[in-house]
Amino acid sequence: MSGRPYMVPLVILRTRPCRWFSAGGCVMCNYELLAIDEGVSDDDVLEQARAAIAQLGDLSNYPYLLLTSQGSFLDDEEVPSALRTEILQMFWRAGLRAVSTESEARYCLDRQRLSAIKDAFPGRFSVGIGLEAADDYIRNVVINKGLPEHMFVAAAESLGYSGIGFYTYVSLGKPFLSHEEDLRDAVNAIEMTFKHGGFMAVVEMINIQPHTLTHRLWEAGEYKPCNLRLGIDVLRALDPELRAAVSIKGFDADISPIPVALPSSCSACDAGVRKALNEWNLNRDFDALVAAAGKCFCHPAAVESPASSNIGQRVSETLKRLFPELI
Repeated sequence: MSGRPYMVPLVILRTRPCRWFSAGGCVMCNYELLAIDEGVSDDDVLEQARAAIAQLGDLSNYPYLLLTSQGSFLDDEEVPSALRTEILQMFWRAGLRAVSTESEARYCLDRQRLSAIKDAFPGRFSVGIGLEAADDYIRNVVINKGLPEHMFVAAAESLGYSGIGFYTYVSLGKPFLSHEEDLRDAVNAIEMTFKHGGFMAVVEMINIQPHTLTHRLWEAGEYKPCNLRLGIDVLRALDPELRAAVSIKGFDADISPIPVALPSSCSACDAGVRKALNEWNLNRDFDALVAAAGKCFCHPAAVESPASSNIGQRVSETLKRLFPELI
């Protein structure tokens, strides 16, 4: 939030696959395909860490670093405890003083594991947790997250007790939901994050990744990425002090795997809104964001919402149309 971009390296280690991804995973996610290698050894992963440090040079030059396994860095099956300790110690010795990683909430419950992490890396350590949605049904059926609310709350408590910060990822553009439902749930998820001690929320606009359910829905004309202006609506609905700790992501093309389709607005305003959102992520000036984005007829509030059936009925009817062989 300095008003200018700065370099934050992203180190993705090829490790054993995310267990939740292997079991089916979230409806929009295939990022683990960047890192999956079931035959990888601990020595292989250590060599990857060494190569990253050698390429980055003096890590004290960076404000922090994002180090992840593309699944759950805190999962002992994905990154065994001794391996995780050695990797963190390597980065500490190389001059890094702040690191962030990503993990499912279920692997943030064990306070002994969290204590071992703090011992291995005495600097600032934080964890990004995929909360995705506030409502249990939306989170676990619409998104297929496999995360009950009580587990998230317990993880937040354990992290706070251990002196480890956390932030959340919140999905926007969730399938099967109307504009109003999606907006309300995203705002509730952000408020839920801060209520339980999170220091930041990252709103991830869902882009279309190949080999996902959202991709199949998109191909069938049953889903499309959300309008970029929905991100502005989320920010507008938040109290200013919470708003300032929210980033909007997922709408740029320079991400991997390369999206099949991105969130967008209409051709008349898309470039301006996209630029305005990027500026928001740098300077957190909401008035400037609203002014730069301007107004447009494509604003989702003016677009007709789905029929007033309940979400469960919409999910059921859509999946029956797409997968009649499962009936």
